[in-house]
Amino acid sequence: MSENIYPSVGGVCVSLTGHDAGMLFILIGMRNDKALLVNGKQRKISNPKTKNYKHISILSMLPDCSVERIKVGSIKDNEIIHQLKIAKRELLK
Repeated sequence: MSENIYPSVGGVCVSLTGHDAGMLFILIGMRNDKALLVNGKQRKISNPKTKNYKHISILSMLPDCSVERIKVGSIKDNEIIHQLKIAKRELLK
C-alpha cells in the first residue's frame, strides 16, 4: 500500500517542470492533489498557481510564525517576497 505524502504548508519549493521550472514558490495549501503556490509577484495570495505536487520539490520551511500566518490567512504578498529573498540567500550559502 503506497500512501500519498503531501508537502507541508509553508514549504519553500522549486518548480521542477513547466515554463516556471526553476522558480521558487511558497506552498500555501493543497486542493484536489494540487499544490497552491505563490511568490508574491506573478502569483499572489489572491491568485495562487496550482501545480501537481509531484512537480515541485520542497527545499526548506518558513519559520513557524510565518506558517501560522499562512494558515490563518493573514500573510501578505510583500511578506511572501521577503521570505523568498531570505530563503534564496540561505540556499545559496
